[in-house]
Amino acid sequence: MLVQEQDAIIYREQPLGLPLRLFILVLAAGLIIVVPAPFLIHADWTSASPTLLLDAACIAFAVSVGLFFLVVAFASATELRLDGRTGQAVRILRGPIVNRRDCYPLAQLGAPDVSMRESSEDGPFPILTLRLPGGGALTMACFADRAEAELWRDRIAALLPAGV
Repeated sequence: MLVQEQDAIIYREQPLGLPLRLFILVLAAGLIIVVPAPFLIHADWTSASPTLLLDAACIAFAVSVGLFFLVVAFASATELRLDGRTGQAVRILRGPIVNRRDCYPLAQLGAPDVSMRESSEDGPFPILTLRLPGGGALTMACFADRAEAELWRDRIAALLPAGV
């Protein structure tokens, strides 16, 4: 969600709800514990064979996908506040584990850029990218069409100092 309040533009990501986080945690636990269990129990660990390599590959794949789900379950939602009055950009990460607040001068931000991203289901949709100091970028995909994304790009660019 992108809103403008007085001299500030605020972008907020919708955080994952508790039921969805719990569901993702159950999936992660199943992939990390339950899926590898039959491979560990029934594998013949006394002799090296090609099936042992296949067992190891199945275990590694299930555990890696489970670890990915753990990262998703504990992901933080981002809030970015671009304040023209103070000349500061404040990024706030809120989540079950990571809670962090970073402040940057608006002059350190890169120029906003609008691009179209292809989607197999919905067709192309606009993405607004804002480069942050340190090489990171914040991508916003909360727009109905390219014209709306370009409108917000122009509003953000108006807040940034000249030359950015």
